[in-house]
Amino acid sequence: MPLYKNIASQKLSVYAYYGSTNAPATGQAANISAYISKDGAAAAATNDAAPTELDATNMKGIYLFDLAQAETNANMLDVSPVCSTADVLLDPVHVYTEAASDILYGVELANFPFVMYLSSDGKTPATGKTIVVEARQDADASFTTCTNSPATEVENGSYIITLTAAEMTGSFIEVQFSEGTCITYSVVFKTSLS
Repeated sequence: MPLYKNIASQKLSVYAYYGSTNAPATGQAANISAYISKDGAAAAATNDAAPTELDATNMKGIYLFDLAQAETNANMLDVSPVCSTADVLLDPVHVYTEAASDILYGVELANFPFVMYLSSDGKTPATGKTIVVEARQDADASFTTCTNSPATEVENGSYIITLTAAEMTGSFIEVQFSEGTCITYSVVFKTSLS
């Protein structure tokens, strides 16, 4: 699974094992740290000081680092995890990022643009309106007002809204835009896993 360039809320998995036996190393989260290099630049400690152990019983040896958005803002990432426990080894991870062209599941969608028109003729831009933005995920029966509603007008009937990560947690997101004197309409997004 790829990492997306300059996108928040992504995880990087690493595998810890004992050098003497090659057995998975569990219970080591507090002892593991990592350094990251972006595009071959000088290494720096990762924002996540210690990873989270995924599952010590069923996914032995796998640990997850939470990457900050700034840490993914590169074309190439080299991550070098280390463990302070003797004999516990982790291999470096080399990743090429991909541009995030899709709308991502559970990731904030910032400044989504849309245009509103007056219902009186269906073509005059609706300026100076308080546009209510509501969303629903997957099979939800009803819409919920978005956290950042009402939308912000940019100019001449063009508006923007930022949909929060929580509002983007669905395979399909339907967003509805409405105001009493405007045409109400909705758009549907299909999200992709990050």
